[in-house]
Amino acid sequence: MKPNNINVVVRLFQAGVGENGNIFDLNLYKEKVETPLEKMLSSGKNFIGAMYISINAEAGNTLAEHIGADNKTPTGRAIEESFPKEIKSGKIVIHYCFKWGNNAGSATAINDIINIIEECNCKYLVIWSPEFDLDGEKIKKGIDFAEKNDLSIVGYKRPNPTNLTQYMVPQNTGALYLFSDLIRYTEGFSPRCNGTGMKILIEGLGEVAVAGADHFHTLLTSMKNNPNFKWGMLEKEVNLDKDFKGERLLLQVRRESRQLAVMKIWAKEIYPDKSFKDVMKLVFSCEIKE
Repeated sequence: MKPNNINVVVRLFQAGVGENGNIFDLNLYKEKVETPLEKMLSSGKNFIGAMYISINAEAGNTLAEHIGADNKTPTGRAIEESFPKEIKSGKIVIHYCFKWGNNAGSATAINDIINIIEECNCKYLVIWSPEFDLDGEKIKKGIDFAEKNDLSIVGYKRPNPTNLTQYMVPQNTGALYLFSDLIRYTEGFSPRCNGTGMKILIEGLGEVAVAGADHFHTLLTSMKNNPNFKWGMLEKEVNLDKDFKGERLLLQVRRESRQLAVMKIWAKEIYPDKSFKDVMKLVFSCEIKE
């Protein structure tokens, strides 16, 4: 593994904060963003080329942060203050996403970064949410696993006591992608995952948007287009901070409740002649066990 050819993408926002909006929660930022970023940068300093922070700044988006007169959002300013050396050196790059879409886990937020780094010497792209206890050592294990088995995607297991199907495949809470395959076979993450305009009825939640599961859409697209597609999951579970509050808690509940239903919709779109059960059999037939 060559140094500095691994890039990390992080999607961030505090919903509605900024000028004429909600008050930025600095303590929440320090705990949930600053501390995890410090850990990732320190533990991955020998091989992480850059960490790209994509911040929701879409005008009119209820999840977005408001852009100030300095053309920055509160989270962007806080990161600049926390990591001035890393910003100056290019180790951290802040990107404001102005077409985030209706889903908290925006596909566009990742695709923007893919477009920025496409001409760079990037071998692996790591997509990560700071609430997921991923660090440089775990990324290195994922790379070793991928290199040994020629994998296009590596996922990191999260606690899954109820055996939810959606957590048996890589999720963009923490996943590693072979960048060349991602570009060649999928061209990134489908904008459909930002929201199709359709809604589905979820018991206990009512109507929710058909959106999300961008990781699964990409996995299926890769599997369909790449005749040699293989993926794997590292067996050791990675802790997930679920101490969510307020809007973030509501987003998480909605996400988990709708995700499997959305996965079934993407499976039918990509493999229209197969049942979801048969699609999942095909998915797991491509899995390489650690």
